[in-house]
Amino acid sequence: MRAPVLKRNAWVIGAAVLSLVLTVQPFRDSDVWWHLAIGHYILAHGIPSVEPFSFMHAANPWVGQQWLYEVGLARVVDLGGPGLASLLMGVLASGALLIAALSIPPERRPPGPVMAVALLISALVAAQLLGVRGQVISLLGAALVLNLVMRWRRGSNGVLFALPVIFAVWANMHAGFVIGLGIAVVALVTIGGIDRRSRLMFGGAIVASILATLVNPAGPGLWSYVGATFTDPTITGVVTEWQSPDFHDVWLRLFEAEAILLVVAWVLAPRRSLFDLVLAGGAFAASLQAQRNVSLFALIAVPQLAVYGERAWTAHRSRLQGLPRLARWRRPPSWFAGALIAVVVVGTALAIVPQLSADSAARYEAIHEPKAAADYAATHLAGHRLYSIDTWGGYLAGRFPVGRVVFVYDETAVFGTGALQQYLDIHDLAPDWSTVIADNGIADAIVPAGAQEVSALQALGWSVDCRDSTSGSVVMSLAVNSGATSGVASAPSCA
Repeated sequence: MRAPVLKRNAWVIGAAVLSLVLTVQPFRDSDVWWHLAIGHYILAHGIPSVEPFSFMHAANPWVGQQWLYEVGLARVVDLGGPGLASLLMGVLASGALLIAALSIPPERRPPGPVMAVALLISALVAAQLLGVRGQVISLLGAALVLNLVMRWRRGSNGVLFALPVIFAVWANMHAGFVIGLGIAVVALVTIGGIDRRSRLMFGGAIVASILATLVNPAGPGLWSYVGATFTDPTITGVVTEWQSPDFHDVWLRLFEAEAILLVVAWVLAPRRSLFDLVLAGGAFAASLQAQRNVSLFALIAVPQLAVYGERAWTAHRSRLQGLPRLARWRRPPSWFAGALIAVVVVGTALAIVPQLSADSAARYEAIHEPKAAADYAATHLAGHRLYSIDTWGGYLAGRFPVGRVVFVYDETAVFGTGALQQYLDIHDLAPDWSTVIADNGIADAIVPAGAQEVSALQALGWSVDCRDSTSGSVVMSLAVNSGATSGVASAPSCA
């Protein structure tokens, strides 16, 4: 990066580096394990045509929509372990927030500290939906599209040639590419003051981008997959992130606070862009529909919080006679930019590097996933069908990628409503739950020690083989194995 650019953007670059403390995360989402397994499967056999891990019948063909992300994830983990994957995805997430902040035209950019605060607020709000997961790719894609839109708005038509390329790659990595198309369409419709030629070129770039999304292994079938995923009502009964936000959750209170702060800035600012209002309003509505979209709202809020917050303060600070006046922003000395970045880099490195070791990843896995229970099953229950809660389904698919021994996991559009309903029948102990267990030939399970399934299975004659106290899980079997007991507390350790 050239020195003048570094000086001009030192505050916001420093904030982006500091945000790595929030965005670099371990394998917190259990889906990462089945995505990793699929990546290795594709490298060995190509993209599957049917679901490859579960013993359940999948109603729909496998759509390798994230194949490029999955292959890349597998390569990264093979090269540097989980720590490298965590670092890379954290850099992409923080980079997306930085790109969104820098979408503000230079002549409209507020002081550096204002931009830095806006970026860090959004990083805090988005953190719970980041980590090693495909959504980060869509966050980056949305930031790139937003940045290109703002450059087009300033008269740079040449950037439009990059739009189809972005969507060609994005459509092979995550279904969130539809978000980017939505941003582009909103821009085309709501941004005024653009000459006819530029508007036609933008419209043509959008059409070319839609066609570019068809360059994927599923072709036009990709759009059917996306539609089935976004409209399946059963998904909201299984996947928490597809449900509306629970504002009793502390993290979602942060989202609520950022939304209120942005609305206040809009109201108090003297000038507002229709594009900004529609874009942020749409992202907010999408977040109320499904909390997985909160990270998108946080991304879009970065430049708007900075711009409208600074405008509102400038317009109304003279009325706040009782508050101390902020000192006029002064240009820092020439050495300040480099010193700021150096201090932030060192501090951030000290905070995140210990989390990237193989030992740290193994400890996190043992605590948050049924690792010891899966180790026991691998030794004593090889080839046996395993019932498990959906939360652990992705992890077990990663641990047992051959033999079709795992139950459903979060590839809901492929499994279809029937398979998901069978899972819900067991998990919710519906009247026919024991029949579903028997009909699927399930005689072993890995479940949380405190789950309602434990006592229900014990009533059917199942025994507890072992207890994984680190993750709070138990291994249960219908056939009494050596050392099995009837109670959780008296069960031997799985380790």
